[in-house]
Amino acid sequence: MKRVRATILILLLFTTPLMAGSLALSLGTWNLPPSSEVVSEGTFVQVGGVWSFAPRWEVELFLISEATPHPGGQLLGGSAFTLALIGDHNPTSEVVPSYLNLFLSLGFLGKFETLSPSYGPFIRLSPLAVGGPHFKVRERSLNFSLFYNIPQNKVTFFWNIFLIDLFF
Repeated sequence: MKRVRATILILLLFTTPLMAGSLALSLGTWNLPPSSEVVSEGTFVQVGGVWSFAPRWEVELFLISEATPHPGGQLLGGSAFTLALIGDHNPTSEVVPSYLNLFLSLGFLGKFETLSPSYGPFIRLSPLAVGGPHFKVRERSLNFSLFYNIPQNKVTFFWNIFLIDLFF
């Protein structure tokens, strides 16, 4: 019993700094060429959460849903690890935060349907990110991604015109 308590105490001490990161709600658009065969034509929205667990690193979980013509008709899910390339997006209090940044993400996206599954890794470049946790809002504009569709053995291009992150 003493070992269990000691183990729990040690784990809590080591994981407490991880909880010091910032949390955000992410909202935005999601688009891809009609010829991609990943989803049918329509307008899609992306909703998710972002957790910055280190000064330059974030993890993101998101859902992509069809908004038109059939709201909620198609659903995709994904996750990504993101690296801030220009500077810390969540610096210490002694450092003045940068208002502009550039992000590179590596993740996994999937639409798991029995008729036409589409899943695989993607890489995303966010060339224009304005704001951050210190400003309570960040807009990532003109995000471009390459997605490798494993079941169809094809590479597809998709993009987000904007993603807005609202930090808590």
